[in-house]
Amino acid sequence: MIHDELISQHLGDQSVFAESLAVGQISPGPNGLWVVCLGYFMGGWNYGLLAGLAIALPPLLVLLIAKIYERHRSHSVVQGIVSGIEVGVIAIFLVVMGQFLASSSPSLLTAVCFLAAFCLTFQRGVPSYAILLGAAVAGVAWAR
Repeated sequence: MIHDELISQHLGDQSVFAESLAVGQISPGPNGLWVVCLGYFMGGWNYGLLAGLAIALPPLLVLLIAKIYERHRSHSVVQGIVSGIEVGVIAIFLVVMGQFLASSSPSLLTAVCFLAAFCLTFQRGVPSYAILLGAAVAGVAWAR
């Protein structure tokens, strides 16, 4: 997606993109840091630093929000915000799954996984990773 945007808007060419990926792949650390190289190759040190900030800022904000949440989780306003977010996530899930099911010819497994995941979402004791893992295992088992 980044490649397509760069090329279509004439912000870079194939060689800049390829060189950034190559340097990022041979460098130690997470693979996503190749965008720092891309920023550098496109605009020098300033762009490279901005790209590094853009990569580092989201996880740092999540950590900050998590720390604030842990400190104030029992406050009624925070509980209300979390409840609102839960409702929003469920609504987004329903809309996306509804569009997915309407746009394709879903298999029986897809429909069953959707219904099971939807029902398990409301069970307080079932973590979301367990729901996702169960759906993945069902998909792999069904494909065999």
